[in-house]
Amino acid sequence: MEFLYKRRKKPRSDGRLISDTLMKQVNKVYLVAQTKWAQWMAKKMAKLSHSALVVIWSLFIGISGGYSIYMIVQGFSGATVNNIKITPINKPLQLLQQDDEISKENSSADKDKFEKIIRFRAYIDSLGRCPTGK
Repeated sequence: MEFLYKRRKKPRSDGRLISDTLMKQVNKVYLVAQTKWAQWMAKKMAKLSHSALVVIWSLFIGISGGYSIYMIVQGFSGATVNNIKITPINKPLQLLQQDDEISKENSSADKDKFEKIIRFRAYIDSLGRCPTGK
């Protein structure tokens, strides 16, 4: 596991940098898995006769081709099934009320702080309306 913590990087021929040790390990694992899979498949296919291989090959081509044609036809046909339902966005009731109404209802500050907050909100709103404030 020490190879994961080393930070040796060597430039490649195209100038990019890679971590050689990590990439070598990943490549080695991939090649071992690929070789084992190929050997296992070769053993299984060696037991089958030529006619059985042709039947399996024909079934594979027929099923994959049929499914591909089915997907193409479904894509171009007008019948679409929406798996994701689109619902409109509803504004919360608090947004429909005026800012002053909400502030008065939920205000726990004294009157001076309340007036200061209202003036600050008006100032921020005025910045949004003028072209220099944006």
